[in-house]
Amino acid sequence: MNVAFADASRASVALMQRFGCEVVTPADQVCCGAPHDDQGMKGKARAFAQRNIEAFERLGDLDAIAADCAACSQRSASRPSRRR
Repeated sequence: MNVAFADASRASVALMQRFGCEVVTPADQVCCGAPHDDQGMKGKARAFAQRNIEAFERLGDLDAIAADCAACSQRSASRPSRRR
């Protein structure tokens, strides 16, 4: 989203900030892996998911994780939680 539809991503961040949300993005976040999963590249999709889990865990305790892409939202929500 942030590459193909950068304006939409910036607008999503601005909207959340307007309503008082603190928006943080992990510097090492990568693609959610949905396109790879759709094309049968399951190993690559899992590797991306694992990298993102670790990236968000490094941010510490978060109130929520939001995405402005329906595929990313669904993909991320369907991953089992790694909270301890």
